[in-house]
Amino acid sequence: MSFMKRCVIDNFPRIGRDLNPMQYGHGVLSAVRTLLRIAPDPWIRSFHRMIEIEQQRGLRSTVFVIPFREDPGLDPNGTPSPRARAALYDASCLAPLLRAIEKQGWEIGVHGLKGHLSSQSARSEREAIESLGVKVWGHRSHWLITSPLLYWNLIEAGYAYDSSTRVSDGCKGRDVVHVADRCLVVLPIAVQDKDVLANQNMEIAWSEIKKRLDKARAEEDTVTVLVHTNHFGPPRFWGDLYERMLDYALGQGAAICRAIDAVQDANT
Repeated sequence: MSFMKRCVIDNFPRIGRDLNPMQYGHGVLSAVRTLLRIAPDPWIRSFHRMIEIEQQRGLRSTVFVIPFREDPGLDPNGTPSPRARAALYDASCLAPLLRAIEKQGWEIGVHGLKGHLSSQSARSEREAIESLGVKVWGHRSHWLITSPLLYWNLIEAGYAYDSSTRVSDGCKGRDVVHVADRCLVVLPIAVQDKDVLANQNMEIAWSEIKKRLDKARAEEDTVTVLVHTNHFGPPRFWGDLYERMLDYALGQGAAICRAIDAVQDANT
């Protein structure tokens, strides 16, 4: 019923502000069809929309996948996280789709649950995703939960990079972290959809995104963007903002690439 509530009730005040009547109607219809189980999973349709947006522009990105269904993982202290952190999808059911988009150039990464606590957990999460028939290079912790052990655990588990911190945490746009005699590339997040759209005002959100892109361009820095694949359709309908961001960056001459491409560039 949460999906129904967000599409029908929560979205109603957005009409005329950042949601047009056609989108609202689409959301209501999608909610009803989903409730009656006569329509495909709306999150999968939203995911396909994101892929379509990138494909139309000749772009490829990195898709981070949670390895285990209904597992909320652990917080930095080892305490079970809230149930809301658990994924409702089964990664194994996405295997054909993930293999297909990887073959077309997209990268698949781990959206980790417990890797910040042990290298064994980080390794088991990577192996779970790779068992689907894709190659994993990178990691991003779900809810961006980290710990002092995170980078070492990832190095031990065979990852090439992590993207679980934020630029606002004091990190550069791209960095190489040395732990003992080994290293890991870090790609902190500069733009996250839920942050800039906290008030659901598209123009305010776009102003903030543009400011961050312009700053990175002036400093010749890397901008790592986090968008959630379920936000490209109902109830959020934030795909237009993603398209606007991509088109602006391309118009400014930015090189838009997968995370692993930025990592390889940092290592050369």
